[in-house]
Amino acid sequence: DPGLFVLAGYGHAPQLALARSLARVQGCRSLMRPFGEAGTLFLYTTHRDVAENGEALVVNLGLARDGATGRVLSAQDLLDRRLVTPDGVAHAELAGNTTLLCVSKHEPKACLFRSVIGVNTFLYHQSNGIFVCSDAPALLMPFLPRLEIPSDVYVHHFLFRTVAGQMTYLRDMYRLEHGHQANWTGVELKSRLVQDTRSRSLPTVVRTMDDVAISAFYGRVERMVAAYVAWLRQQGYGFATLLSGGVDSSTLQMLINHSLPEGETPRSFSYAMLTPMFIHEVENARSASAALGTDHQFVEVRRDDYPDLLCRTTEIIGQPVGHESMPCQLAVARHLAMHRLPIQFLFIGVASDTLLGTEVSRRLRQLDVARKIPLAGPVLRAAAAVLRPVLPDKAYGSRELARLLAALGDEHSPAHPLNSQALFADLEMVERCFGPEAVREAFACRRSIAAAYFEARSIAEQVHLQQLTALLADEQPLITRMYSTFRQKVLYPYLDREFMQAVFAIDPRVRFYWGGRAKPIVKRMLETRSNYPDVDRPKGHSGFDHDLWGWMREGVLRDMVHAIERPAFMGRADFERKLEQPDWFTWNMLTLNLFRKHVLPVCRGRGW
Repeated sequence: DPGLFVLAGYGHAPQLALARSLARVQGCRSLMRPFGEAGTLFLYTTHRDVAENGEALVVNLGLARDGATGRVLSAQDLLDRRLVTPDGVAHAELAGNTTLLCVSKHEPKACLFRSVIGVNTFLYHQSNGIFVCSDAPALLMPFLPRLEIPSDVYVHHFLFRTVAGQMTYLRDMYRLEHGHQANWTGVELKSRLVQDTRSRSLPTVVRTMDDVAISAFYGRVERMVAAYVAWLRQQGYGFATLLSGGVDSSTLQMLINHSLPEGETPRSFSYAMLTPMFIHEVENARSASAALGTDHQFVEVRRDDYPDLLCRTTEIIGQPVGHESMPCQLAVARHLAMHRLPIQFLFIGVASDTLLGTEVSRRLRQLDVARKIPLAGPVLRAAAAVLRPVLPDKAYGSRELARLLAALGDEHSPAHPLNSQALFADLEMVERCFGPEAVREAFACRRSIAAAYFEARSIAEQVHLQQLTALLADEQPLITRMYSTFRQKVLYPYLDREFMQAVFAIDPRVRFYWGGRAKPIVKRMLETRSNYPDVDRPKGHSGFDHDLWGWMREGVLRDMVHAIERPAFMGRADFERKLEQPDWFTWNMLTLNLFRKHVLPVCRGRGW
C-alpha cells in the first residue's frame, strides 16, 4: 500500500499499463480521458481532498486557506471559486501551505502549483510527449527510461546531504520547486516562479521588541492556529503534536491548547532514541508535556532497530537519507499506524528557528554590526591575543568574529556564513574527490536559489532564509512523504504563508536576537502564557551524530559500512580511512550506497 498518493499524467499504452495497477489500492480514485495523439490522461489518487466538476478535477495535497478570512478551503471550494483551474492558480488569494494539481477533462491541459513554503511537492518526468507526475517517488520511477544518478548530484550530496532546486537523485526526474507553477499543454511542461516572499514587498512595521509588539504577533498567530484546529474538529479528524520539548514545538502546543475547549487534554508524541546523546531530548519532552498538560507518548527507538528503519526510510523517500533522525520519524508514523490510533493529522513545529532565530543568531548579529566598523577585523584579532591568557572564551569569540568578517569578502570561501551553514562534510575530502571548482559551483547554486525567493536585509537574515530554503527543498517534503505512506497528514503552521508575512513585518535586527536572547519572540510568548520551565535553558543537540559514528565504526552499522563499494572518485587509502574513522563523509557514502542497493535494483527489476 503506497499510502496517500497521486499519480497523474498523459501517456500511451506502456504508461497506462503501469498506472492501471494502482486501481487495486484501497480507496483509490481514478480518472481516464483519451486525447488522441496527445495521449490519454490518467489520474489515480488516495488523497482525501479531491473535487471535480464537468470541466476539471482538483487534488489538494496541503492545507489551503483564504488569504482574506483565514478559513480553510477544500478542493471543492478552490474549484467552485475558480481559485484553481487547469490554466493556473490565483495564488495571491491563498494563505496556508498547499500543493495543487488540476487537470482538464476536455483538453490535454494540467496545472501543478506549490506554494512558496509548500512542504508537499510533485516529482515529474517528461519525454517525447509523455508527462507523468507524482508525490510518491517510488510510483514515478518505473516511468523513467533509465535509473541513473546524475553526475552533478554527488558533490551536493557529500557537502549538504541533499540536492538543490529542481534536482533529484535520478536522471530525468525533476522536482517542482516551491513557489512554482508548472503547466502542461500537450507538448511540454513549463515551470516558472510565480510566488516569492520578498522583504521589499512586506514593509517593516515592528522595530522594537516590546510586550505590545509581541502581544500583537501572538494574537495573529493564535487566530491562525485556531483556524487549523477548528477545521480539524469540524471534519472529525483526530490530531496530535510532535512535541520534542524545545521552544518551537512547545509554543505550537501552547497555541493548540488555547484553541481547545476547556478540559480537553491534547495528545502529543515524540521519538526517544535510546542512546546517551539523546537522554536530554527525552527529558525536554517529558518536562514540556508536564508543563503543557498533554497526554504524551514516547515512541522508543533502540539501537538495533536503527538499521532496518534506515533502509525502510530510504525505500519510502526514494533517495538517500539526510538527517540521522529521519528514520525515527518513520518509527512514529509506523507506531501510529500499527496501533490504529485515531490520529489522521500531526502538527510539527519546524521552521520557526529559520524565521525567528537559531543558536547562531547572536554571532550573526555581531557580524552585522562589526562589518560596518572600519578596521574591525584587525581590532578583533588584537583583542583576541590580549584576552587569550585571561579570558579564553572571549578570545575565541573575537577570533571567530574576525574570521567571519574576513570570509565576507570572498563569496566562494567555505567559511562564508552562506556557505558554511548546513554543511555536513569533510571539506578537504570533498575537494579532493570532486575538485575546488565543483565545490564553488555547489555553493553558488544554493545561494542563487535562496536569492530567487528572498531579499534579505542583513547577513543574519540571509543565513536564516537560506536555511529555510534548504529545509523546504528536501527535509520537510521527505518527512511529509513518510507520514503519507502510512496515510497520515502533517501540518506545519510555522510554514503557513500568513505566519511568514507576520514574521517579515518585524525588523530582522530585533527578530533573531534581542535583549541578550536568540529567538526572543517565541521565548517571550512561551514564558508569559504558559508554565513552560526556563525558556532560556539550552535544549541541546537534537541529533545523535557521535553515537552514529560509533555505530558505523564498531556497532550496528559496521557491516553496512564495510559493504560499501569504493566510489570511482575516491582513492583507496582515503576510502579505507573513512571506513575505520567514520564521520559525515562516511555517513553520506553509506546513505548513497543504501539508495543504490535498496531502491534502484527493485525499480529496475519489478516496478512497484
